[in-house]
Amino acid sequence: MTVLDICAAPGAKTTYLAQLMPNQGVIYSLDYSKRRMHVWRQEVGRMWVNIAEPVIGDARNPLPFNVDADVVILDPPCTSTGVFAKLLQLNGDLHPSLLKKWRRFNG
Repeated sequence: MTVLDICAAPGAKTTYLAQLMPNQGVIYSLDYSKRRMHVWRQEVGRMWVNIAEPVIGDARNPLPFNVDADVVILDPPCTSTGVFAKLLQLNGDLHPSLLKKWRRFNG
């Protein structure tokens, strides 16, 4: 089985998929962030995954390689609305610019 894991870092999905696949087949893990893929490499190594291949690239553009995947998993970054309260705690107050940005994402 060939799996394409898009927005793969920090690696939880990749390692879980490898466990479901008993480390057989191949998982191409794509993420745009070199920093986050460094964390991905650590996690994949820690979990003894040997079927995952890291790919640094932006999923908004054509992939930097051709693959005939059986499964494609996409877990895109969110708008951070789930951490809105934490952002307020960090900032200490509610700025109009923050409200405008949040409203833009939430219609």
